[in-house]
Amino acid sequence: MKSILIAIVFAGLLSSCTYDNMEYGGCPEVDGCAEIPHSTSFIGYQEYMQGVHYGAPCFNPNHPNEFVYFEQDWRTGLPQNKLVVHNILTGQSQVILEDVLIINDPIWTVKNEIYLALSSWDIYRIKSDGSSYENVTNRGGCRYPAVSPDGTRLYFYYNPNNTINTGLIINTETLEVTDTTSGNACSDWGVTNFLATGEGSSFVGIQNVSNGQHELIYAYNIPHYSKDIWDVKFSRDGKELFYGAYTLGLHKVDIATKSHTQLKEDCDTRDYRSISIHPNGKQMLVQLVKNEKINESRIDVTSEIWMMNTDGCDAYRVLP
Repeated sequence: MKSILIAIVFAGLLSSCTYDNMEYGGCPEVDGCAEIPHSTSFIGYQEYMQGVHYGAPCFNPNHPNEFVYFEQDWRTGLPQNKLVVHNILTGQSQVILEDVLIINDPIWTVKNEIYLALSSWDIYRIKSDGSSYENVTNRGGCRYPAVSPDGTRLYFYYNPNNTINTGLIINTETLEVTDTTSGNACSDWGVTNFLATGEGSSFVGIQNVSNGQHELIYAYNIPHYSKDIWDVKFSRDGKELFYGAYTLGLHKVDIATKSHTQLKEDCDTRDYRSISIHPNGKQMLVQLVKNEKINESRIDVTSEIWMMNTDGCDAYRVLP
């Protein structure tokens, strides 16, 4: 079966489509949206993390009432970090890993393994009960993991000392490299053997990586070049691509028709970051980061986990 890479590529690589077929759908924000004007302070706005942050949710593909998430407690000034499994039905949470700084979304696989990138710049995996914790890359410079739907292959962005800038694919049993591709971030691996990546640039593209040919066959730009893409996730059938961008709301792209729907509006006071699609394909968890202007030099930041339909409607807060 052919492998396809959906990649965020930088602006100079090739010409691309724009949002000529952008549609606005979804539902209004539950508590509205506000504009944050430019600061009049000479130092600009400084962000202050408040309370406990809940983020980076990922559904358990085998038991969809469970998801794993990353928790940061900022109440003492320095973050206390935990990896937590939460049951939506019972409301119970179990800490499976503490005192680690997770830099990218955890990935829960059909093999009941959770992959995560840590601040040590390596990819680790752990069982959902907290056992079998191990480093699976052991080379440094590794970020943005994505695992194939069958759990047998791991993609990650590899850029040690900012010198190589590539993507590696390894066998999850032998941990040997089986393929290389262009290096990009915010990754997801869909059921159609599409691999999605991209953060920090303005172009989304489809790159064919079957047989090592790595042909970029399609690309399009997001509305504002200065805005980072936070996360990219496939629908469960692999036909649509969801992403959130800095203060630019939540978006959905039909891969075949290239039609683009904005599910949540542009908003200075909120970002939609991490995304996880429910195994039923009809709902999704998102990390919603809220920005509140306190004065001309201060913005307070909180982070919550919300559930909504994949059309952006019927949103409600799950945590806290």
